[in-house]
Amino acid sequence: MTQPLSAGWHYTDFNINTKKFPKMKLLIKHRFSSVKNDWDRLYHVTPNVSPFLSSSAFSIAYRYFYPYYLLWHALPIFAVFTVNNLVRGIVPLIKYQGKYHLFGDVNGFNECGFLYDDSSILPEIMESLHNFFGEIEFMKIDERSPLSMFKGNNAIPSNNVAIWFDNKFDDYFKTLSKSVRQNIRTAYNRISTDGYTISMEYYLPGTGACVGGATPC
Repeated sequence: MTQPLSAGWHYTDFNINTKKFPKMKLLIKHRFSSVKNDWDRLYHVTPNVSPFLSSSAFSIAYRYFYPYYLLWHALPIFAVFTVNNLVRGIVPLIKYQGKYHLFGDVNGFNECGFLYDDSSILPEIMESLHNFFGEIEFMKIDERSPLSMFKGNNAIPSNNVAIWFDNKFDDYFKTLSKSVRQNIRTAYNRISTDGYTISMEYYLPGTGACVGGATPC
């Protein structure tokens, strides 16, 4: 049984003094609850934001980070960038094998990134991250995100897995192996036992049109 992270870690405040934003400050925090209000606000304005960064999805990954803490002796880091006391960007990080990564890279996210209120602040944030943390490995960045414009010459593109099925998810489900179908049923049963419900909707690419849905099998 994993335990949620709940320790009350302190934060540290640093002056950055960037050229474009001379009053920018960097605050280092370790509790998601301490940034959640600003996190929710920034999530709704960040361009091409990943759904993995929604507070509902991120809070689950943060809550059950405990096994990684035991394995790596690492705590989640929230680099919070403020200008005139207004939070303009939040970068979630972890340190793994001596190198900083975006949170989610090595603990289950399909896409990574961070939150900010305007793309114009990104160069200052990226420069400040490099100056303060040194090398940070940016992996699983959506090519549609403004963050992708900072990729280096050695960046290696990769494609997400595409799963094709008709309007009925049931037809796809039947093609899975017996063990996979059983694992899915077991997961659904556990969710139901915990008092939750689950459903799935799928959409046509680029249109936003919902073409079907599915409930647990």
